[in-house]
Amino acid sequence: MQPLPTIPILYNQVRIHATKDDLDVIEQIAAVEVSLRNLGYQPQRLMIQPTSDHWIDSLHHLQPAFVFNLVESEFGKGQEYHLIPSVLESHLFKYTGNSAEVLRITTNKVLTKEKLIAIGVPTPPWMTTQEIKHWSPHPLYIVKPIYEDASIGIHQDSIVGGESCISLRECIEKRNASTNMEFFAEKYISGREIGISMLGDSGNPVVLPAGEIRFLGYRDQGKFELLDYNAKWDEGSYEFQHSISAFEFDHKDQGLLHQLAELSIRCWKAFRLKGYARLDYRIDENGNPWLLEINANPCISPRESGFIAAAEQAGFSYTEVIRRIIAEA
Repeated sequence: MQPLPTIPILYNQVRIHATKDDLDVIEQIAAVEVSLRNLGYQPQRLMIQPTSDHWIDSLHHLQPAFVFNLVESEFGKGQEYHLIPSVLESHLFKYTGNSAEVLRITTNKVLTKEKLIAIGVPTPPWMTTQEIKHWSPHPLYIVKPIYEDASIGIHQDSIVGGESCISLRECIEKRNASTNMEFFAEKYISGREIGISMLGDSGNPVVLPAGEIRFLGYRDQGKFELLDYNAKWDEGSYEFQHSISAFEFDHKDQGLLHQLAELSIRCWKAFRLKGYARLDYRIDENGNPWLLEINANPCISPRESGFIAAAEQAGFSYTEVIRRIIAEA
């Protein structure tokens, strides 16, 4: 009897005092392991450590058909998300998910927005401490990290006044100084939040059912309708308990959903996305969509992932999603 082919699951080292968003990768690993076994593979966990390159030696020893890549960052910084895929490419290993170049661009929200403008996809005005050409006065801006995802660094007090670029720059500089992150400011779009997930099929995107984040009672509590860190990760918070994912839409939304699908496919092609991705939109009070960011290689945790929830709505089992991700490696 032939032994099952060994497939490494590559993941980043989890800190001793890890937060819930850090620990999420452990749940992803466990779920992917089950699916790999179901698909006839023998999974093997392989952790990236910042001070060692043992993992690349292990890959050369194994010579796997592909690597299942779950690495977010070797050193815990979002701007380094693309480094491990770059190493895999230089050693000619096939791996799941998006390319190093795609990850380099999409993890930089400012760089992503520049490209969105170039391809005619609407994205809210913004500014950094160095660049204000895309800024326009507006009562509210949201100050958020350039490189992080999973709502890291975003809270209710991230919404600030945006009528003055000088005061807005000062606010960004304060956030930069008080954290290990680099921030920018983006016009706050008051309205609905809808995510569009896509799964690769021979290089082409399959658009999965749209999912909306619905904020229950936020305005009554004087809160901004915002999927911040609490809403995403703090189960005891008001925000977590009063924000829900929904996949049911009124018939009158069909035109909007079709528009979001078209915009997402345009981004898939222009950014050369591959494997799987999720795009986050805000819809303003006039029904106009604004693309906030592109999540290449979004979370695939069975419990926490909006991407997986959308795939389930489309009738795909978790193992089928993993099979399709592998097929695009």
